[in-house]
Amino acid sequence: MSAKQMAMLTAMVVALVVIVTLLKFGLGGREPQVKPPPDPGKPHLKFASTEGPPGRSDPERPPEQEAKSEGHCDFWFTNENEVPVEVFLTKVSCNACVSLKIGLAPEGWQEAQPAAAVGLGPAVGLGPLAGLGAAAQAASQTPAPGPDVTWAALELEEGKSDGPKSSTVPPKAKGWMRLGWKDQQAGGKRLSADLRTASSAGRAAPIHLEALVHFVDPVQVLPPTKEVPVDALLSGDPRPRVAKFTVYSSTRRSFTLQPESEKAQQARHPFVTCGQPTALTDEQCRTLEKEHRTDILCAYRVEVTVWERLEGREHDLGPFRTTVALKSDALPDDIGLTVSGVVRGPVTVVSGEGDANKDRIAFGAFPRSIGAIKTVTVEADPGVNVVIDKEKAPEFLKAELKDDSPGAARRKTWTLTVSIPANAVSGPFGGPADPAGDTTIYLKANGRGVRIPVSGNAIQR
Repeated sequence: MSAKQMAMLTAMVVALVVIVTLLKFGLGGREPQVKPPPDPGKPHLKFASTEGPPGRSDPERPPEQEAKSEGHCDFWFTNENEVPVEVFLTKVSCNACVSLKIGLAPEGWQEAQPAAAVGLGPAVGLGPLAGLGAAAQAASQTPAPGPDVTWAALELEEGKSDGPKSSTVPPKAKGWMRLGWKDQQAGGKRLSADLRTASSAGRAAPIHLEALVHFVDPVQVLPPTKEVPVDALLSGDPRPRVAKFTVYSSTRRSFTLQPESEKAQQARHPFVTCGQPTALTDEQCRTLEKEHRTDILCAYRVEVTVWERLEGREHDLGPFRTTVALKSDALPDDIGLTVSGVVRGPVTVVSGEGDANKDRIAFGAFPRSIGAIKTVTVEADPGVNVVIDKEKAPEFLKAELKDDSPGAARRKTWTLTVSIPANAVSGPFGGPADPAGDTTIYLKANGRGVRIPVSGNAIQR
């Protein structure tokens, strides 16, 4: 192609672009425009807030509510229009456990309100501690509904054969929407209700009311694991080890707490004793609130003591994990507090797999259809004889002990071989979650018990 032809082609392309542009803009052609959504208009009801309040002791966390008890959150609103407003309930987060009621402020209510109680922020009612909700309202400058308020339940409009039902808010009226709940399991929940309004004042956006609530048991424990490890107890050392727990309630101002009788404790765990709970003062509760960032309305300090020997009897050597029980009028079941540790003495179990498995036998995961074998070394001071206590061994564990000590050894040694036959056990065993209970090999060292916890997981392949 010659230079002249190239120039002509370029000119034609430029001319075509100019023509298209003129047609598009000069002759009225425009880019397609996205229409903005219609203006929803001024809200028919003005809410002080549509979100539930924060926690009392920690504003960054939701308030705590006792599980399986009724509670509510009140949202203050005003109809600033000169015409009535119809309110319809369109949705709730849980049809079975969330409800919504409306209550209008009666005539003369404002004169009865403290000056500091009018302002913004919803209120929370905490089941049996609903009075705390009113106190929280006053502190956050929010009007609190009194006993003279009449509440009307709002029904979901969906599925109503006789048409949607509404509640009328008169002109200039004020009141509360009460988001209520019940029968919630422990854990954090997001509870909500959606409303639509109708009025001759024009269109208005829907309303979404929401409360974050953390449902808790009536009585809780610090630490939350309900287990405290103690320092090792040494054979012959008369000093005990003490584990300290805090048993508290974030929803009740009082509850009872009582350990088992001394006779029952001696029968179940003779070397571990649970003392009488000591009630904490209000000042101590406030200190714990700041430390743990949780509400503490009532609390007890509980001490669990572990002895290496008591009244002429000796605790078994090796690791232990003992649970004591306490009763409370706030719970149907006992509260279990666990203390764990180890009793050191003249006998040691060496697995060769680091300190984590010292005095223990950890099989890990193995095929159930094949079984498993584990060998560890048992060491003892001179003059100590070690044998297997066959009366206490679990049925699915087979244990053999072989003396490997040379004649002039300064410390005696044995080889302990533990085997699990094929298909003898299924799933995890040993450890705190073992449904079968204590999975342990027991030895006797000159008549004193030696515990060797065994754990593993027999998997299906």
